[in-house]
Amino acid sequence: MSRLKTPAAQPLAKAPSLVADAYQALKNAIRDNAFAPGYQGSEQEIALRLGMSRTPVHEALIRLQEEGLVRVLPKRGVTVLALSPDDMREVYDVIIALEGMAAELIAAMSPKDRRPIVTALESINAEMKAALQ
Repeated sequence: MSRLKTPAAQPLAKAPSLVADAYQALKNAIRDNAFAPGYQGSEQEIALRLGMSRTPVHEALIRLQEEGLVRVLPKRGVTVLALSPDDMREVYDVIIALEGMAAELIAAMSPKDRRPIVTALESINAEMKAALQ
């Protein structure tokens, strides 16, 4: 006998979990320097600053510790870690590879297709130069 699938039997789209929300919020805060390298605080303090409850923040911190972004110190809180020189080298190696590939792909385009990209890159370079000054 075949079973008919009713709407109630269809799997529901899974909503993002509170842990995933806490993880993304913490990762963004670290990236944006809201929690700069060297920052030390309790899980409760971090949860309050993010406007979240402590349990999802705790789980997110464990995940971030596995990724090497924070160190969870029992009974002493959490410390945001700085990128190591090896991490920075790896980041720059990836950037160099991506920029090289992008330049190669742009160079292979027709001048007509390449022009808007070059214009956008010139604008971005001007903004970076102004920010540096």
